[in-house]
Amino acid sequence: MLDPNYYGDEHDVAVMVEGPRIARRIGEAPALAPWRAEEVLPGPAVTMDADVAAFVRDSLGSGVRHCRARGRADRVRLTVRHPGTRR
Repeated sequence: MLDPNYYGDEHDVAVMVEGPRIARRIGEAPALAPWRAEEVLPGPAVTMDADVAAFVRDSLGSGVRHCRARGRADRVRLTVRHPGTRR
């Protein structure tokens, strides 16, 4: 499994902390008032940068998933592939 180390650099964390700030500003737009409800995540009580950073680190994954599926290519006779890749 690869570890992309997304939060290994503080600059990366600062950029990710900016996401909830931007989302909050968008959500507070007057045009969205008819649909606005209470913030769910990270929650209205989470306001300090360190707390938002903790939320980001704890809740946002890398999106990287380890997959062991061989796929359909092994079952399809017409699949074009190099003979050296066959098992």
